[in-house]
Amino acid sequence: MQKNRILVAMIGLALMGNTAYAGSQSISDTELDGVSAQGLQTINNDNRTFRAISDQNNNLDSVQLNNNSQGDSIAGGIVNSAKSAVNASANLITLGNVSTPPNGDPKTIIQANENTAKNHVNESFALGLGGDALAVAANVNKETQRISNMNASVIEEQNNNNNSVQLNHGAQHDSSGMSIVNASTSAANIGLNALNAGELSDTVIQVNAQYAGNMNNKAEAISAGSSAEALAFNAEFGPTQVVRNDSRTRVAGRKSQNNNNNSVQLNHGAQSGAQVVNISNVAQSALNVAANLASIASVSGDSTVTQTNDNTAENHVNSAEACQICKNGRGGVTAIAKNLNKQTQKVGNGPDAVNSGQNNNNNSVQLNHGGQRDATSGSIINASVSSVNSGLNVLNSREVSGSSASQSNAQTAANMSNTATATGSQGIALATNWEANGATQGIDNAYGRDSNVSDQDNNNNSVQINDSAQASATAVSIVNAAKSAINHGANMASLGSITGSTVSQSNDNNAANHVNVVLFAGENGTAIAKNLNKQTQNVSNAAGTYEGQLAVIDGQNNNNNSVQVSDEGQSGVTAVALVNAASSAANDAMNVLNAGDVSRGSSVSQSNDQSALNYDNLAVALALEGTAIAGNAETTQNPGQYINNVHAEINQENNNNSVQLNDNAQAGVTAARVVNAAGSAVNIGSNLMAAGDVSSSTVTQSNRQYASNHNNVALGRLAVAGNLNKQTQTVDNCFCTDLSEGKHQNNNMNSVQLNGGQSGMRVINAVNAAHSAVNVGYNIMTAGLVTDSHIEQTNSNTAINFSNIAVGQTALSGNSELGLRLQ
Repeated sequence: MQKNRILVAMIGLALMGNTAYAGSQSISDTELDGVSAQGLQTINNDNRTFRAISDQNNNLDSVQLNNNSQGDSIAGGIVNSAKSAVNASANLITLGNVSTPPNGDPKTIIQANENTAKNHVNESFALGLGGDALAVAANVNKETQRISNMNASVIEEQNNNNNSVQLNHGAQHDSSGMSIVNASTSAANIGLNALNAGELSDTVIQVNAQYAGNMNNKAEAISAGSSAEALAFNAEFGPTQVVRNDSRTRVAGRKSQNNNNNSVQLNHGAQSGAQVVNISNVAQSALNVAANLASIASVSGDSTVTQTNDNTAENHVNSAEACQICKNGRGGVTAIAKNLNKQTQKVGNGPDAVNSGQNNNNNSVQLNHGGQRDATSGSIINASVSSVNSGLNVLNSREVSGSSASQSNAQTAANMSNTATATGSQGIALATNWEANGATQGIDNAYGRDSNVSDQDNNNNSVQINDSAQASATAVSIVNAAKSAINHGANMASLGSITGSTVSQSNDNNAANHVNVVLFAGENGTAIAKNLNKQTQNVSNAAGTYEGQLAVIDGQNNNNNSVQVSDEGQSGVTAVALVNAASSAANDAMNVLNAGDVSRGSSVSQSNDQSALNYDNLAVALALEGTAIAGNAETTQNPGQYINNVHAEINQENNNNSVQLNDNAQAGVTAARVVNAAGSAVNIGSNLMAAGDVSSSTVTQSNRQYASNHNNVALGRLAVAGNLNKQTQTVDNCFCTDLSEGKHQNNNMNSVQLNGGQSGMRVINAVNAAHSAVNVGYNIMTAGLVTDSHIEQTNSNTAINFSNIAVGQTALSGNSELGLRLQ
């Protein structure tokens, strides 16, 4: 209990020290009484050896597949999972005709998978009858890695992989099967139902009901006395990954150091030529993959065919509820739900360090060197620090008469979202995502006469697809997402004639990324919902005392909250949907129906109902003296993206909240839709139908979409809703920096850059959006003769970007780039 009390005090002080945006509070190991703040994995390479680090792999909570480890595999399903909860289930049936005798009772064929996967999920409940109540549910220091290479170390090859998926050197090339899933620090469910039958005059039901929860906490405290406290949180007391290369450390020759934190890495033909229904690579995520497949000769005689996927994925989602029933009107109530320091990376290269090939990937998806070239799949999903649902329904039948057929995907994805509710005489409710140690990614290349940084990639909350990584891939849907909430739903039906029947296809998708909700009801109190320092990148090159020679910074890419597709990364792709999203909430839904004549009072409906919320917060304080604060803020000393170049020659790309397509990146793409989005909320809905004659029937196609990006709502006596320093880029080139002829520096902020990127594209819709709210919805129908029928196509779309609402006696709402040095 004493340990819990200390944690309560620490979290409370840290969050409440400054009501709006608090600083961090340190606490000693002694005070923590065994709760270590030093990191789960610590590697110390001492300087006294003076030996080369020729091949060191430091893998924490990771999946590693290398050197053709699963190449040429044939399997129904392949799952590689680290530190995870995994369910894999399948139901397979092959039948002849299925019929009911005259006057017999109808029969039912049911295939169902009910899967629940929970990884590092905690629940606590405290009930105080006349005294204090305290409930704490937490994960502490579960994902921390420390790497220290001391003075004069020589690194030939070092891989520091933390909470990551790594596939290299043809690991799964030319594999085939139903599903390939590679997941680290995750909760994963895989459900498959397959039916092959002749004529059908009964009922078929195929259902996948799946829940995946990863790093979730729930705390409830109820007191009938003086006070109640509930805390639910995920915390790393310090940066998640720290890599220190001390003075004169040398990354030798053309060797490499890879520092991968919460990332997906596919390189060197890792999944090239794979032929799989679903490919999913996820790190630090919650994942549901569901498929229902049915091939039936004919459906008649008042039959029903139902295919349903009901999937919920929650990643790092916390809920805290504190309720006080105070008779004397005194006391207090506190509810805190938070994620602390879950995505921070610090890399320091000491003076005179020589780096040739250093990749610092934080919360990123990296595909290079033909990683998925020529892959064929129904859906390809690569996601880091994400919540992912993939649902597929396929129905094939010669005819449907006097019957009904329905296909539906109901999906909810929540990533880094928190809810806090407090009810009592006074107190506080807090729901936050927070990096308390400064920038999310901090890179420091110190100055020395021999300093040389050649080919350094600093990727934070980004998607990177280069070197023909997905060239010539073929898929219904390809989604690459970093730090996101994703839903992918597809319904496909190929039917003969539809007579006197009902056919429906629907997708109901909700994606919430970094969304916080707090509610306080009482006499007075505070409600705070916020995201703090979740998207800040600081890079420092060659700062120090000048010794008469410029350092060389050649080929440095600093990508913050960005999508990068280069070097024919997706050239020649064939897909219905191609989506690249960084730090986003994304829904991709599709209904496809191919049918013969539709007649005799039939009804055909296709619908997509989608909601994407990205970095939205709601704070409500229903009190006479209540304060409500909802916001997104970067409050570090150097907010947003800060690049400092001092004594150096520079060839550098600085991309903040941007989309970059270069070097034939998407040349020759054939797709119904292509979307590239950075820092966005995205909905994609499509309904496609091809039919013969339509008579005495109804056909409806609809898309209802709501996209909201960086929007905040606050309600209280004092109400503040705003975004602070969310779009800031500062590039500081000292007077001694060499940017002369032959050098280059591109500084792209909130931008879309296309340089030879989409030549020869063949698409219905192409959307390139940076820091945006995007809806793409279209209905397409082709038919023969239409008589005595009703046909309706509708799109109801709402997109809201950087809009805030504050309601109160004193109400403030707005978006500001103050660029203040607040520390």
